[in-house]
Amino acid sequence: MEKALKLCVDLEKDSLSKIAFVKIKKTAFVNSLRKLILTKGEALYQSKNTCGIAASLYVLAQYDLIGLVEFSISLYKEGIGTFNGYQITKEDNVKVWAATIKPSDSFNGVSLVLIGSMRFKENNSLRFEKGTLDGMTWPFEVRTILRLMTGRKVMSSFFGSWGLKRLGEKLEKGHGVILLYRTISWKKKKQLFSDPWHYIVLKEINYTNKKNILITYWDYGSIKKINITKWQFYKGVVKTFVLSHY
Repeated sequence: MEKALKLCVDLEKDSLSKIAFVKIKKTAFVNSLRKLILTKGEALYQSKNTCGIAASLYVLAQYDLIGLVEFSISLYKEGIGTFNGYQITKEDNVKVWAATIKPSDSFNGVSLVLIGSMRFKENNSLRFEKGTLDGMTWPFEVRTILRLMTGRKVMSSFFGSWGLKRLGEKLEKGHGVILLYRTISWKKKKQLFSDPWHYIVLKEINYTNKKNILITYWDYGSIKKINITKWQFYKGVVKTFVLSHY
């Protein structure tokens, strides 16, 4: 973490005569980057329908925080960057798109630089057009991003075939686990999710009784908890991604 924070100090001292993300002030970028480091990725936010990329980046922060910081700074300054096997090159035209964006209060700084650049590069069927900040992330994209950026094996399966017990064992051993689930299956009073399908990072599973579980997970810039039944869990999970341990 000390080396990652030093990168922030070095960036503050850099005069930066030219940057790719001209609409994002350096102070806003550095402050958000420092917060990302201190929270080890927890402070990452997202725009509409970019939860898959956001969840992937949170997991990556647990694997290689310094690499993620270096990738972020390179994108901010030049509109290009490399993170292990994942590359954003000049041909991806991120720098051109970056000059058109309009940062919001919640989606700004390093979150916008990282998630925006990656969403614009992938730019599949639901396009991340100029001036917009939303675009769906498909399951195959999440698996590809994780595999290229971590250089590790990514195991995935549909529905709840992993099982709560196996997932709990993977979490205890330090594996990264991302869930894509149907939010309607997990909705409860005062615990509503706005998207019909949503990606989250699973952190912990605790059994409250024979029928119910308490899930701890990362989503939208913070660690959260929800009490659901085992049936709700299996009914809701659409796809599970499990990485080799951190």
